[in-house]
Amino acid sequence: MDGLEYLKKDHDRFRQLFRHAENAKDINEKWRIFRIIKQELDLHAQAEEAVLYPSFRNAEGFSEIIADSYDEHQEMKDLMEEMTREKNENDFEDDLDELIESALDHVEDEETELFPKVRNLVSEAELEVLGRKLEEAKKSDLTKQAA
Repeated sequence: MDGLEYLKKDHDRFRQLFRHAENAKDINEKWRIFRIIKQELDLHAQAEEAVLYPSFRNAEGFSEIIADSYDEHQEMKDLMEEMTREKNENDFEDDLDELIESALDHVEDEETELFPKVRNLVSEAELEVLGRKLEEAKKSDLTKQAA
């Protein structure tokens, strides 16, 4: 699968999870969905940071958007780590809203800025290779998490 389509599939999954979290009626359901979101966002970010970003960080016109993407990932990771320690229900719900907003902004930036630039720079065959590498990186990280 084309690497950008592979990542877009993840983005679509996040949008679905975010809708479920926003529509959840009780805090236990929100926590359950948050744990899924956290695991999937962690895997997605690790794959992007291991494969996508290094592949293009030195390409002309990419350095700023790649640097911003790393920063956005770190902000989301920090927020999710804080959320795992939340004791107050209202704080957790506020942070969940903030996480969803940050993640959706990040996804929008990637899909409207980064992905079109990547698509214009590389061939379809290179995008297929990128897809395989991203998939392998996620599987490798999932295996590490399970261990």
